[in-house]
Amino acid sequence: NTTARKQGIPKSVLKATRGKRLLIAGGSGSHETQRLAVKRGLQFKEVDWITGERNPNPIELFSLAVRNKMYDVVLLMAGTAPAETSGLRAACKAVGASLFYLSGSPSIPSVAEAIFAHHVVGGRVPEWMQTE
Repeated sequence: NTTARKQGIPKSVLKATRGKRLLIAGGSGSHETQRLAVKRGLQFKEVDWITGERNPNPIELFSLAVRNKMYDVVLLMAGTAPAETSGLRAACKAVGASLFYLSGSPSIPSVAEAIFAHHVVGGRVPEWMQTE
């Protein structure tokens, strides 16, 4: 994929994202351009983005979406949801989805980093993330 190569995303990362269903949970406003870039760049089968704005309980909204749609990966944007995320964690566990926290704006590199930063083995950063 040309976009992935331009962003420096290695084949091993694409192997883990290709064909998966992703939910980005949080934020506000319209994010269609970013959503499509992440979908194409990391070769997700599907990427949905639920903001939860104007909802008194966004975590419940996100949890319901996870249970109904059976996502493979869920990215919860930091600062957009209450600290209590047990309902979302339980929903992800029930469907076998991985839950990660995203501290910045979703982009191809930030989504890849959020997902794979948690795959550190023995305290070592994966080779593709190492900087000189």
